[in-house]
Amino acid sequence: MNSDTSYLVKIFLFFTAPIILLFSFYDVSYIQDLTSIILSNYIFLSFILLSITVAFINFLLYKKEVLILELVLQIFATIILIFLIFFVFFTNSSLKDTSIFNGFVTKVTYEEPWTEEYQVEVCSGSGDNRSCHYETRTRRHSASYYITTSNNERVSINSNRFNNFQNLYHNKYEIQLHRSNQTLSSKMRGEGDKWVIHPTNTFPTSVEHNVVNYIKISNGTLLNRGIDNTKPVLSYPTVTDKGYGKIYMDRVLKSSNLSLNTSKFNNDLNLLLAEYGKSREVNLIIYFTSNYPSSFPKQVEKKWGAWKKNDVVIFIDIKPTENNLINRVYVEAFTKHSLFKIELRDKIYSLKNLDLNKLSSIIKEQISISPSASNGFKRTSMEEYKYLINEINISWYWWLIFIAFSLIVNLGISYFVRNN
Repeated sequence: MNSDTSYLVKIFLFFTAPIILLFSFYDVSYIQDLTSIILSNYIFLSFILLSITVAFINFLLYKKEVLILELVLQIFATIILIFLIFFVFFTNSSLKDTSIFNGFVTKVTYEEPWTEEYQVEVCSGSGDNRSCHYETRTRRHSASYYITTSNNERVSINSNRFNNFQNLYHNKYEIQLHRSNQTLSSKMRGEGDKWVIHPTNTFPTSVEHNVVNYIKISNGTLLNRGIDNTKPVLSYPTVTDKGYGKIYMDRVLKSSNLSLNTSKFNNDLNLLLAEYGKSREVNLIIYFTSNYPSSFPKQVEKKWGAWKKNDVVIFIDIKPTENNLINRVYVEAFTKHSLFKIELRDKIYSLKNLDLNKLSSIIKEQISISPSASNGFKRTSMEEYKYLINEINISWYWWLIFIAFSLIVNLGISYFVRNN
C-alpha cells in the first residue's frame, strides 16, 4: 500500500474502533451471543449481500478510481456499520437482560496515579520527501480503586469505599511496582504503587452482567397467559451500593400488607450465595405475600419479562393473622431437575408456620445438593432456547430504517472510495 492509499489504514481503524469499544461496555459472552443472533438473522444477511453487490458494482463501474484494497475496505466498513445498527437494535430490544452473579470479595485494590513515557513515530511529507523521527511523549494514568471478586469480576469503587474497607479490616499493605516506562519525575514522587486489602471474613458480592435471554424473544412462549392482575408487583431487585461499592443485593421482596423483619434472613442468603453462587450458578429471590391469588407468580413473570437464567424465585404466601401460617409455596427455576423445585417447595410448606431461620436452613440444604444429583439445582443453559431466534419479528418501520441506513452507508462509502 503506497502513500496514496495510506488513508485506508485510518479508515480501517475508524470503523474497527466501535467494535473495540463494545468489549469495554459489554461482557464478552453477551457480545458472542448477540453476534450469533445477528449472524443467523436473514435480514442482516440480506443487507450484507446487498452491500457486497453494491461494492462490486462500484468497483466494476469505476475500475480506474477504485483499487482492490478499497473494494475490500468498502465491504468491510459496510458490514461493520450494518452490524453496529443491528447490535444497537437488539441491545435495546427485549433480548437484552441482566443476570446476577454471586460470590465474595477476594481483595480490594487502590492503584496510585502515575505518568507513562512512550515513543511515537512522527512523519511528514510524501514519496521521496517523506521523513520520520521518534518523539518522546507522556501519558497520565489516573488513580483507580476496585474490588476483585471470587468470580474474577472487577467492580470499580471510589476512595471513600476503599477507606470503608480499610476501616473494617485494617490490613492495607503496599506493593511496589517497578515500571520501566514510568517517568523519572513520577518515580521521584513515589507514584505508581499498589495498595491491597484482603477481607478476613466472607464479604458477599452480587454483580450484574449483561446476558441474552432467548425466552424473552417470543411473546407467545411464556408470557401471554390468562392471569389475575389485581395485585401490585414489586420491581425485580437490583444491585445497590451500601457503602462498599455496587455489590449488595436485597433479594427479599414483601407485599405491602406484610411487616416482616427480613434483614438477617437476607444476610444469611447472601452468605449462602457467597459460598454456592459460583459453583451452582444460582441467584436467589424470595417473594413473601399475604393472601395473594395462586396466579400471582405468573403475574410477576409477565411484569419482569420472563425469569432469568440462573434465578431460583421462591414465592411464599402466608396468613399473618394465623401466626404466619404458610398458605402456599411456589418455586420457579430454569433447572434440568424438576425434583429440585418439588422438594424445596414441599420442605418449605412442611414448616407450617413461617420461621425465617428454619427457612434459611432449608434453602441452604437444597442449594448445597450436588448438581449431578436428581434433586440438585442444575441450571438449564440458555442455549437450549436458542431455537426461539426464529420467532423474532421486526416491525415494518424498523425494516425502513434498516433499508435507509444500508443505502446511505453503501452509497456514502462508494462515493468516498471513488473520490479519495
